[in-house]
Amino acid sequence: MSNNDLVRANIGLEAFETINDLEELAEVLSARTADDYFLEVVADELTDMEVNLIKRLTRTTTLTQYHTVDYKPEKYPMLTGFVLLLEDKDGKGVIHRTAVEGLKKFIFDVDALEQLLTDDDEELETDSEYLNKLPEHVRNLVHGIGEDITLKNELEMYPFNGLQIIVKNLNFAVDHGMGQTEEDVIYSVLTNPEYMKKALVNLPYETILFLKSAVENDDRYFKVNQKTESLFHFGMSMEIDSHGCIYPEVFQTLKHVNLKRMVAIAKGGVSLAEYNAMRVKVTLKDTHVPIIRELIIPARLNFFELHLVIQRAMGWWTSHLAKFSAGDKFIHMYGTYEENAEFSRPGTIHLNGIETMVDGVLIEHGELTYLYDYGDHWEHDVELMELLKEPPVVYPSVDKRKGPIPIEDSGGVHGFEETMRILEDETHPEHEDVTMWVKSTNYRKTYQKQQINKKLKELFAGGAPIMNDDVY
Repeated sequence: MSNNDLVRANIGLEAFETINDLEELAEVLSARTADDYFLEVVADELTDMEVNLIKRLTRTTTLTQYHTVDYKPEKYPMLTGFVLLLEDKDGKGVIHRTAVEGLKKFIFDVDALEQLLTDDDEELETDSEYLNKLPEHVRNLVHGIGEDITLKNELEMYPFNGLQIIVKNLNFAVDHGMGQTEEDVIYSVLTNPEYMKKALVNLPYETILFLKSAVENDDRYFKVNQKTESLFHFGMSMEIDSHGCIYPEVFQTLKHVNLKRMVAIAKGGVSLAEYNAMRVKVTLKDTHVPIIRELIIPARLNFFELHLVIQRAMGWWTSHLAKFSAGDKFIHMYGTYEENAEFSRPGTIHLNGIETMVDGVLIEHGELTYLYDYGDHWEHDVELMELLKEPPVVYPSVDKRKGPIPIEDSGGVHGFEETMRILEDETHPEHEDVTMWVKSTNYRKTYQKQQINKKLKELFAGGAPIMNDDVY
């Protein structure tokens, strides 16, 4: 045992006591090799390579009280850091046999359990699409553990420094003066939707995108990879032999968080304090051929202005009534329709589009519904895709588009698609009449993106809020 071990001891064991000399270190280490609490803490910190070493040593016979291995702190950082692997000579190190046997008790033996489950003839079917694709014995293993594990129980077994790391990653503080513990804070954050929203902004975009998909598919099991590994560092999931499982309490909380909104905020890496524009995707619903427009809109538009942008981008003519809706909010383009409030469900809020700003509602909900022409019922999904930091002056514009221009007054989606079929079939008995009618509506088959963006720039060049559609 060397003075290097004494230095490492005062780092690796600082949570327990201070070691003053080599003789005292020898006494402490002798006691520690039989201390289950200490060995459990160490076992939780071991790297995969160190776990494999302990498993191998338990199958190895030694004639002394020590196992001899290569002394490589970079290869076995936790064992050397906690001074269980001691430097000997000639590049070798020793680890006490009692320490190996003690650590093995707290290392989950996946291989043995997999073999046990392989011998079970009963095949398990789960509600998880991910698990059902795995081999039977692996599925039984992961599901059997995942269904019994909870965040609350796991937090009780976490090493203290692991809890500190999770709290730091979540970007919350522990008020020890008020009697809070790290476990209290982590559990509160991950089981409260409001706190969870604040914590999620610290996760990588790809991880939030994965969580959105997991909730949509109602599947909390997953493969551990670059997209998902940060979930462990934030205390949201546990790992079972290269597979992951989001804790049930955390998964239920995620179902009450608007993950579409969180994806949009995280995507561009632009904070709510920095953005001055938004990327928005408008999709006409229920069409066989996708009709989509991706728009760039400046911050602080009112809903009437967004209505005009969508009209121009889709190819509509502002000939009918329109409204937006999100949750319990209905935003009308012409008045608040308070006179019809008696027909609304309790709790419905009716707002005026000119007086209501887009940012707050769209960022809160992540998506809206835009309905144009209450007769033909052209319904659009309006989804916030990304917050942007653009040059100081931003004009609304169409960035990308897909699909044809819909035909006004054609009878909604079904009527429009039937009209398009007749136009494309010159042998159809109504082809000539329908062609003449479509021409009379000033319908343009070619989408003129450059011209549309020029018109939008002219429309918004004045800077002042637009209050009516006379300028359209």
